[in-house]
Amino acid sequence: MTATIPSAASGSEPASPPLLLSIDLAAGRVAVSGDLDRRQVERFLEGVGLLASSPSSAWSVDVSAVTFCDAGGLRGLLAAKRLAERAGRSFRITGAGPWMRHLLPMIGLSVPAESTRILRAVR
Repeated sequence: MTATIPSAASGSEPASPPLLLSIDLAAGRVAVSGDLDRRQVERFLEGVGLLASSPSSAWSVDVSAVTFCDAGGLRGLLAAKRLAERAGRSFRITGAGPWMRHLLPMIGLSVPAESTRILRAVR
């Protein structure tokens, strides 16, 4: 089953671009689209938490459509990894662009080597 969940607008803060989460429980995958910032992290983690119902032993978060990620978003990705570890699942981030591949190691997350090879081949 795959579901797409749009972000809810908060009345107290200015509108930001929507965060869309596409959750594929069978595959253990969350695809993120839009701004992953401090205002959206709670919703992102709720979506990742749904993967606990997934039969998959490996969780992945596809960030190829993330347009902006602040420190709160990076902390959210790290929290998602911890959720996976507590559930006894492996965790990986896919689709990271150059700026995201630069930031992830700074917080202790890595990008799979195949993502780097694919990007080099495209250049």
